Amino acid sequence: MKTFSPWNEINHYTQPTFRHPKAAARFTDIARRNCRGCKIVVADLLDAADSARARKPRYRSALRYIKRFKRALKAPRTICGLHNYGDTNRFRDRGTKAIIKALRCKEIWLTETGGIYKFRAGKFNASAKRQLRATKYVFKLAKRNPRIKRLYVYTWFGATTPRFDAGLVAHGKPRPAYAEVKKRLR
Repeated sequence: MKTFSPWNEINHYTQPTFRHPKAAARFTDIARRNCRGCKIVVADLLDAADSARARKPRYRSALRYIKRFKRALKAPRTICGLHNYGDTNRFRDRGTKAIIKALRCKEIWLTETGGIYKFRAGKFNASAKRQLRATKYVFKLAKRNPRIKRLYVYTWFGATTPRFDAGLVAHGKPRPAYAEVKKRLR
């Protein structure tokens, strides 16, 4: 069976669907119509908090987006995707829980997650130790929620861009987070 995700991080400001949840819903409905029998991952969202640095962040913007998306969506919400970097790398579950509750999907796939090694200067400084802690945390977070059925760690190779690095391997050498993922695959 083929699996498709019509969009990636539909609520991220770099995407044309950022201010257009109805358009994101139309892409999903088109994919469903044109691929009968396929698994369609709907609403592949980023856990974007209103203020990422807040002690108890709120997700009003993401939840409004989900509400408008669901209203426009005709396809069933069997599988929903979530990129929960914010929660994973800040060792919390607030956004993940809020988004899962708002989506009301039968299954949740963490379609892009994992410990960030480095993200833009100052946001997350380079740290293999912190990346390992975050990688361990995402597995715990997924285990606590029975609707999370799949977890996709992003990415195998790091140090490819100066802006973002979540790689488990860099310059041909595995980072400590690699061993954690390998252990979980057994």
